[in-house]
Amino acid sequence: MKQKTESEDGKIAFVYMLECSDGTFYTGWTTDADRRVKIHNRGQGAKYTRSRLPVTLVYLERNRGKSECLRREAAIKKLRRSQKKKLICSASNLLLAGRKESGGKGLDPELRIPSGMRSSD
Repeated sequence: MKQKTESEDGKIAFVYMLECSDGTFYTGWTTDADRRVKIHNRGQGAKYTRSRLPVTLVYLERNRGKSECLRREAAIKKLRRSQKKKLICSASNLLLAGRKESGGKGLDPELRIPSGMRSSD
């Protein structure tokens, strides 16, 4: 039996990684990937990304709620850059797996997703 991947308030939760315009990575968590990436690109997201716009969504991973996302986010932040690149190319990346999930909706096609990583490529 599959376990639900919902946060405490019943929403699906995701860990995501953005590539900033300067080539650095930013990792966070959200219940709505579309909305969160748009917020970052409007300059209203994390302070780190505000001066590194535009950002590109390069990694998306579904998890079991907020607490699991926070643990996973912390673990990813501790990885070396080379390890983060491997994670981005791994099967756990929903963007590569062709499963466009973001809180029950497909990812917005206007999101900045590298063309080589879109499921249609």
